[in-house]
Amino acid sequence: MKSLLLGALLLGMGTLWAVQAPRRFLYSDFMNRKLVYVDESNPAAYWEAFVPEICFDITRTGNRMYAAQRNGWREYDLAKRHLTREVKDAERMKNVTSACEGADGHVYAFEQKGEVHEFSQTGEWLYTYTFPAVVRHGRALRFTDRGTALLGIDDGVAEVRFARDVAPEARLVRTFVIPGARSAYQGHYLADGNLLVTGGYTPELITFSPGGKILSRVQAKQPEGLQNFFYGGFEVLKNGDVLLANWTGHNGRDFVPGWKLIAFDAAGKVVWKWNAPWAGTPNAVLVFE
Repeated sequence: MKSLLLGALLLGMGTLWAVQAPRRFLYSDFMNRKLVYVDESNPAAYWEAFVPEICFDITRTGNRMYAAQRNGWREYDLAKRHLTREVKDAERMKNVTSACEGADGHVYAFEQKGEVHEFSQTGEWLYTYTFPAVVRHGRALRFTDRGTALLGIDDGVAEVRFARDVAPEARLVRTFVIPGARSAYQGHYLADGNLLVTGGYTPELITFSPGGKILSRVQAKQPEGLQNFFYGGFEVLKNGDVLLANWTGHNGRDFVPGWKLIAFDAAGKVVWKWNAPWAGTPNAVLVFE
């Protein structure tokens, strides 16, 4: 993975926007097709890597990171900072939005149309899971500790199980629906059983009860001239804060300004935000604690 040091240019920029302790993070810059690493306490550690296609999501297991791309995914070794392999299957996969490693070591690739393809550790196709029509316009895939997976779908999140010898309807456990939402992005179960969801073009961090009732809807109050545009990928930090990406456009033509990364505490208060003129449009983020 190509490394780029910004030196004096970044010195001072990296901490300019921080309001708490410095953070280390890696994000997908959707607009510029880059992976970008920032260490606020060490600006010289900055690096970026260009990706050949638009990347909707990034996930990691240990030092392995998966960057989704149209016909598959690219896998990186974060410790060595280089690309280890690229898996493509254009016959089966047309628009992959998320690739995630399961507890079995297999990689599961989620398509925008709602299918999930299972691959072995060596990149061999094993099975394609289909679901009812409600699973559509897919975004992020995340596994739970319940033996299920959460799929970001158009109007919320679908919880599914990857069972082969059952009908598509039997694979759908339940859905969590955000009224009026479009392109909802990611879900995550908290320890108390509540579910966090980012609403996509409904730029809110939404909490559902285990029974599916909406408990809270949180949005950052940004300064005049900045906008909450699309709440995308997020991580729940060790202290319970939620750090998410506020995607702000496909390209320069429809770009809208706003804080790029935002962290909320459990009460919904903004406790950290990050922005920079060179940040592009982050849509997914990994945090290193």
